Amino acid sequence: MTRSIRVSAPPPPIRGHLPFGGGDIEVTSRWIERGGRPWMPRTGEIHYSRLPRERWDETLGHARAGGLDSVAMYVFWAAHEPEPGRFDWTGNLDLRAFVELAARHGLDVVIRLGPWAHGEYRNGGFPDWLLERDLKARTDDPAYLALVRALYAETIGRLRGLTHAAGGPVIAAQVDNELYDQPGHLATLRAMAEELGLRVPIWTATGWGGAQVPDTLLPVFGAYADGFWEEATTEWPAFAPVHFRYSTTRDDLTVGADLREALDGVAAGPAADRDDVPFATCELGGGMHVAYHRRPLVEPEDVAAVALAKLGSGSAWQGYYMYAGGTQRTGPQGTQQESQATGYPNDVPSLTYDFGAPIGEHGQIRPHHHLLRRQHLWLDADGHRLARMAPHIGDDPGGLRWSVRSDGTSGYLFATTYQPRHHRLPAQPGVQFTVQLPDAAITVPTAPIDLPAGRSSSGPCATPSPTPSNSKAPQSNCSPESPSPKAGATSSSSRRPTACRSNSSSATARRRTCPDLPGRTASSTSTACASWYWTTRARTASTACMSPGAPAWSSPTPRSTPTATTSWSTPTGSEWTSRSSPGPPPPPHPPRIPLARIRTQRPRRRFGAAPRRPAPRPRARGRSTVRRAHGAPQRSRGLLRCGRRPRRAARADRRSDPAARRMDRRYGARLLGRPTHQRPLLARPPLGHRRHLPSLRPARTPSPGPQCRGLGRSGAASKGGRDSRRICDSHPGQRDPTHH
Repeated sequence: MTRSIRVSAPPPPIRGHLPFGGGDIEVTSRWIERGGRPWMPRTGEIHYSRLPRERWDETLGHARAGGLDSVAMYVFWAAHEPEPGRFDWTGNLDLRAFVELAARHGLDVVIRLGPWAHGEYRNGGFPDWLLERDLKARTDDPAYLALVRALYAETIGRLRGLTHAAGGPVIAAQVDNELYDQPGHLATLRAMAEELGLRVPIWTATGWGGAQVPDTLLPVFGAYADGFWEEATTEWPAFAPVHFRYSTTRDDLTVGADLREALDGVAAGPAADRDDVPFATCELGGGMHVAYHRRPLVEPEDVAAVALAKLGSGSAWQGYYMYAGGTQRTGPQGTQQESQATGYPNDVPSLTYDFGAPIGEHGQIRPHHHLLRRQHLWLDADGHRLARMAPHIGDDPGGLRWSVRSDGTSGYLFATTYQPRHHRLPAQPGVQFTVQLPDAAITVPTAPIDLPAGRSSSGPCATPSPTPSNSKAPQSNCSPESPSPKAGATSSSSRRPTACRSNSSSATARRRTCPDLPGRTASSTSTACASWYWTTRARTASTACMSPGAPAWSSPTPRSTPTATTSWSTPTGSEWTSRSSPGPPPPPHPPRIPLARIRTQRPRRRFGAAPRRPAPRPRARGRSTVRRAHGAPQRSRGLLRCGRRPRRAARADRRSDPAARRMDRRYGARLLGRPTHQRPLLARPPLGHRRHLPSLRPARTPSPGPQCRGLGRSGAASKGGRDSRRICDSHPGQRDPTHH
């Protein structure tokens, strides 16, 4: 079944109407610009106060490796001011150190200032002493604002010199959280922070639940695949299926509904969707927390599918909550988690705040870290194109969900049959799409395909560039010199689809001529050519020449395209295969590069080079006292050494033992007498004292003969003391194998 949709060029964005921006960052009505280019931030929530300080560097490194370009964090009031007037910024509460470390990893920072934060913290982050006072919190009550001013002054003081205007990483700030009916108070908080010296390009406030957000703040939204705040008898919340669809509705009235009704007694208002601001998210569920009454399980594929659905719905800012889990803090009142004992509707675990995030509470890297990384790398490469494209939601008469983001000349197609496993969507056979652009119609893919259940995918669809007037007539293969075969035919010389054949076999001069764009070539060492990715706006699209397994789309309808197997790659790494007649097999993968050997020996010195000798160790003057293995003091001259025997005696014993000499020759050099850090790395445990040698060779049975006697170092008979050796009369020069 062929689905069709007509798209048009979106209107130009409105500029200069919002009180945002500064430096090279500007907020338009449709996207955010940085350096004059559309920019799609990718932000992950990481709470520094819930992580051990020694794990900050590792966690931020994983976030950067996962494709994020910014991190967000709450400033919990109760953690930083446990007592009135006493602020704590030490240990893992050192906000400035965390922000500086994020900057070293190349990450921007979004500060969520509070004063109320939620985040499943006790009292939403309010300290207990604040609630004991007679004041109206989260309003413009002067007594409350005076306490907030002190908190903001301390926080902003820690960020001095780290803002974007000063060349630092702090690009945005959020005031309060989930405040629905106090727009004037939200505006007051921003004015107070700016008065105290915080200058950032972007100011935000949560907009879900029909929140009334003033014009001085950018509303940001969220989407979760499940919710622990639902009733225990709820199998799957009613709000969840919406987030697996493509929709232009930004608001979710159910996020935070439990607190809104339990604490504030405020019902949800109408959906807060505005056309004069870009669609920004800050809480796409990176997982889901649990409560004692309900423990939802969110699969990694759920997280990736929700994120991709928001991209297909027009998102211009991807923000995740949480991206790295943590552990609840412990304060004077005990563990600092949300609980019914403090009037909150949910009892959550007292310690863990793992949240099922891409990076776990103890540093586990989960599968959705890698699934999201694919999307982030795509946005890093093509986000400036995708941000300009407006969403167009397609009809789904048979249950298929799809949309197109287009700027009128090119676009990206999104299609999904994914929903969580307990509410699967059916497979879609014979799927094909027709996108009606203003100047052409594009049919993708080339032939109908079967979409299995549980798949989400996206890929570019574009209008080819117009044919230059001075170019030759289009040909259906990549070699301009050869005659044009029929569509679907293959070249006898290369046995590849006629849509892609190299003009030269040289890897250094390999240039491919695209059939739909005569006179244009694409330099690549790839083995697949996708000429239909060329657009009129850009010289090449994101994947002008791509490797097999990347999404393959078709050329416009008027042109004939060779029939070949079509594959779409999905966030889970699987592929959809076309039902059309198969073309020639794909080219083989490049040969594997063998792993280099791990050197277990020190490198040999070059011929004629001076030998490398270790620096002489300092000798002790006079007598020095060292300790034996059992703790008793021992007097020795020469080098200081902890052991049972002086170094010189052990070295002499080793030289006189044939087995020890053989082991030294086998492993390269003597081990005793060399500093530990200069000893070679051995395939087996290094040899130490001479007493270890008998275990490395088979034991001998002594022949009948005279009784072995113990001889001291001077040759006199002894009773087998610590410094004695047992020598058998019938085996001169050999140790007695029966002595251990």
